[in-house]
Amino acid sequence: MNNRGQKTNSDDSLNVDEMISRFNSPEQKRIALRKAMNTRPDDTYLKKGVAQLTSATEIRRSAGQGIYISYTRADELFAFNLREALMGQELFAWLDMTDVDEEEEWHVAVKNAMRRSGLMLAVMSPSALKDPAVNAEREFFAEQGKLVMPLIHQRCDMSATRYWLMPIDFSHDFDLGIYTLTLLLRDNYKK
Repeated sequence: MNNRGQKTNSDDSLNVDEMISRFNSPEQKRIALRKAMNTRPDDTYLKKGVAQLTSATEIRRSAGQGIYISYTRADELFAFNLREALMGQELFAWLDMTDVDEEEEWHVAVKNAMRRSGLMLAVMSPSALKDPAVNAEREFFAEQGKLVMPLIHQRCDMSATRYWLMPIDFSHDFDLGIYTLTLLLRDNYKK
């Protein structure tokens, strides 16, 4: 017996292509997938959708909308060096300490940069995981269906985080991390 409050087996195996085709933008599709993954984290169809919407092509498309660097103050030197290295590769990334004008209110500038950007480079460290403001930035970004790319500055337990992109490890070799990130963002590397 099936009442209206119960799902049928055909609903449980909903084709992910059909589900996400109802939405126009990749961000809207990722929002829908995120909600569905909360209730069905092991669903192979949903995992297929996540893979489609987090491909290298999607990462580059998102980065083309703007790159935002999220970090905690304990990691500000790393964040600054990251931005400088990306600029050396002709990739612009927004960083509050260099891109907020003196006339602008800091909180307004940060919110505007987050709204404009499609990819967040999230500097990960034990301090970053404990910082409520940085956690709120990452969650806001993910809830908007935007991509969060974890960059490991210092080894930390990221098991409680829910980001779909694999982290890039900078903890042992900064230059290798930049090389890997640049290849992902541009599909080539400027020497």
